[in-house]
This record gives sequence, structure tokens and C-alpha cells, in this order.
Amino acid sequence: MNQANELFDVTIIGGGTTGLYTAFYSSLREMKTKLIEASPFLGGKVSLFFPEKKVYDLGAIPGATGEEIVNQTIQQATMLDPTIIQNEWVEHIEKQADGTFFLTTANGKTHFSRTVILATGNGMFTIVGPDLFDLKQDENVRNRLEELEQYRGKRVVIFSNSRTGMEWAAALKDIAETVYLFNEKDNYVKAKDHDFKLIEQQNIKEQRQITLTEVNRKNNNVVGVVVSEHTGKQELLAVDDVLVYQGISMKQTPFEDWGMQTEQGRVTTNTLMATCVDGMFVAGDAAIYPGKTNLIASGYSEAMTAVNSAKQYLDPKASAQIYTTVIFRDK
Repeated sequence: MNQANELFDVTIIGGGTTGLYTAFYSSLREMKTKLIEASPFLGGKVSLFFPEKKVYDLGAIPGATGEEIVNQTIQQATMLDPTIIQNEWVEHIEKQADGTFFLTTANGKTHFSRTVILATGNGMFTIVGPDLFDLKQDENVRNRLEELEQYRGKRVVIFSNSRTGMEWAAALKDIAETVYLFNEKDNYVKAKDHDFKLIEQQNIKEQRQITLTEVNRKNNNVVGVVVSEHTGKQELLAVDDVLVYQGISMKQTPFEDWGMQTEQGRVTTNTLMATCVDGMFVAGDAAIYPGKTNLIASGYSEAMTAVNSAKQYLDPKASAQIYTTVIFRDK
């Protein structure tokens, strides 16, 4: 095979925290590893939904933000140089007579692998924002709150009808010069009394029933927005950065098309994280079994089991597990 058709020992579908740790552990087990992520960013739901929030249920980490966890998991995943591909949605998986898996993506590319590990979660999530913004072209319009320091002293506009937007505004209140929080609805999804108290701050300008009517740009950056009240009154605001969160769309992972047995939209598995197709394994939120917990830590543990199972599938004489204290003792 030429380089484009290179055969890998393990191909991981999904670049969330579970998929990233799977890539690290697979490389650690000296398997030629590829990871395919459908979106333009790594970190999955942790990166998308709570980068600014602290997580306390990871062993030996007494509190870290989602962004910190993702960044460290990416650093760990790339230690041993697995191949990582982004912006490719796997549509079809076919197992050939010789046991090789052909993975075909939506853009027509084919990947070849001896085993497959599903770390997809339930699918690809996309945050929805006002149609006048272009999340691919507008460089200062984002749907995730990361690297808070980049907003220091800035004029930040948030368009959100969700509790998430309220939490973003509260997180930026002591960093940004001014935070505008605009909601096209009359209330916020999933908001509690506590959330409204969070945004009662001097530099948070919160308004509801507000519509975005015009966007001004300069060099692929939004520099101004025109917003309209329900009364028809309009206001032009100069802005430095924009955050959007007006709901979520999800593209479902086609598990059944891949020959998987499912329950509650997840892939059924056993203690070896094996699926009903020999050579295919599963880990993280994509998996379901009795007693399953959907935690970051659970995904890491399942990733190790899936990788060890893939290793023994390819080499029945391989050890059931390894110890990093032995592997890295001379380093």
C-alpha cells in the first residue's frame, strides 16, 4: 500500500478525552495508531460544553478545568506520535475477508486498519448560533469559552438563550472590560435563581428579546454588531470578541450501519470492551454495560481495556497489560 493507503494496527474513531487517551495507550502498547476526529477540535464534549468549569472526579487531580484536562490529555496523547486526523466524519466501516477494516469518510477518503476502537460518544455535537455569524470565517466568534486571559480588557458580546451563556458571562465578569449578554428569548434554558444572581454584575449588560440584525467585519473579525429590541429600537455596539450558544445540534453516530448491537443508543459490550464484530472495540460514552458510568475517568479505564483487548486480538501471546513504571524506568 502507498502512504495514503497505509495500514494501521488500531484506528480510533473519536477525539474526545477517551479517544485521546486511547491513542496514547495504544501507542504505548507499540501498535501503529491512528485517531480520526469528525470536528475541527479535539477534546469532545469536555472541550465543547465545560472548558471553563472545574472537574473534581479524576483521581489525583483535586480540581482542574475542562480546558486543562483536555490540554493535558492532548499532550499525553501526542507523546508517542500517533497519527491524528481532524475534520473527517466516518460514514462506513467494512470488514474484508482478510480481517482488514476499510473506514470511509464523508469526503470520500478511505482508511485501513487491523482493529477499530469506537470512542465516538453518541455523535458529533455542534453549537448553534445566530445565522449572521460564520463560525468558520469569523476568527473572533467562538462557541466555546477557553483561555480566559485572551478576553482581558475586551468588549465581549455573548448571544445565548441558555444557562451556559449566563455562566460564560459570570466567568468573564472580572476579566473583560464589558460583557454584553443578549438573549433573543424571554428566558434562559435550564437557568436557576442562582444563575440570575451571577449575572447581576456591574460590567455585565444583560438584555432579553434582543435580535442580531447586522454584523460589521474587518479582516475576518467581527468589529461591530447591530442589535434590535422587540420595540424596534436598534443599537450599534463595537466589539472585540463574540461568544455564541443558542442550542445544540447532533449528528448521530451510525452504529447500526457499522454492524453494532445497541441499547439506548449506545454500543453493547462486555468486560473486554469488545463489540459484536471481532476486531472492533468500544470505550467511553459510546459504550453501555451493566453498571456503566459516564465519567471522564471511566473512559480512561475503558480505553486501556479496549487497547489491551485489541493487542491480544492481534497477538494472542501479548501480555494482558503493561506497567509504565517499567516502560519509562530509564527515562
